[in-house]
Amino acid sequence: LSIRRQRQMCIRDRYIICNKGSALAVSLADGTIVGETKLFTNKGAGTATITPANLAGGTTVTIQTHEAAHLIWDGSNWFLIASFNGALA
Repeated sequence: LSIRRQRQMCIRDRYIICNKGSALAVSLADGTIVGETKLFTNKGAGTATITPANLAGGTTVTIQTHEAAHLIWDGSNWFLIASFNGALA
């Protein structure tokens, strides 16, 4: 799924390509299945800020152009399990 505008991610979207020339805000609801994953990449010029409803260790994940973040749901929180230069805040 390629996104160019602010939006709430659908539960069935597993791979999300952020592609906007300016800042992009992405909301992520709690997962429904333990082990559910989401992979975000940013090929747009703007910073993508991912805000999960529940995130272990912070409140947002930020990825710049050509960066990536991989999250997994443990039943209570999203965990950032891998990142290519992404920032947890």
